[in-house]
Amino acid sequence: FISGIRKRPAISRIFKQKPHSSLNIDFDRWPDLGEQIFEERPVRQIKTELLVIGGGIGGLSAACHGATICDDILLVEQRAACGGHATLFGNSSTGKRPEKIIAGFEKNIKKSTNIRQMTNSTALTIRGNGVLIRRLSIEGENVCEELFSVEARYIVIATGCEDRLPVFHGNRLPGVTGIGAAFRLAFDYGVFPTGASAILTNNNYAYKLAMMAQDSGARIEKILDSRLDPKSRFAEFAKSYGIRSEAGLKPVDARKHIETGRLR
Repeated sequence: FISGIRKRPAISRIFKQKPHSSLNIDFDRWPDLGEQIFEERPVRQIKTELLVIGGGIGGLSAACHGATICDDILLVEQRAACGGHATLFGNSSTGKRPEKIIAGFEKNIKKSTNIRQMTNSTALTIRGNGVLIRRLSIEGENVCEELFSVEARYIVIATGCEDRLPVFHGNRLPGVTGIGAAFRLAFDYGVFPTGASAILTNNNYAYKLAMMAQDSGARIEKILDSRLDPKSRFAEFAKSYGIRSEAGLKPVDARKHIETGRLR
């Protein structure tokens, strides 16, 4: 999305009928999802020169480099701590461990006098140079929500890729989760599903997650890979861990077993 440029989404040209007739959605109109929130909810006003949305390695790097040319930087991260999924993806192209890279950026941010961090905060919508941000905090036993309207001269979106579950029947049942969510629960809170787990994947990082989970005492029953001939060092390491894998398989259905209540 480039601020100030609005074009009809490509999906408008897919349908033979008029765009606005499909599901009663007018594809010529770009809705502002935060419009109603802006107007009906109390919002705190913040101004900054540079707003960085996303606290992974990309966002941390943008904030640190931005501090050399901007007087005021606000770094927004939706999780409780910065770093993103870098620790799952492994070493960078330079060979450095992601933990060391993250620690280096955080050290520079602490030293800097012109970088502010806002964790547990999610950017909801962008309107012009304004960004609506929802921040969650815990006060006693209650979870509190606060809305911020951030006016920024420059905005950097560094949210990375979205972890989405593949589409198949039962993909929202309890016990079915994405690799990113499973990794964050295990890495941040030491929580991983008990009993046997199966991993469905089309990439190499799932093998690394399987090994990390098994190192922590979890039991990985099998890795099902949709690729016909998966090859990676992670896949070879997983074999040495005794983790079985099968290639060329895609999930079609997930359901609870009637007797045990477990997924199958």
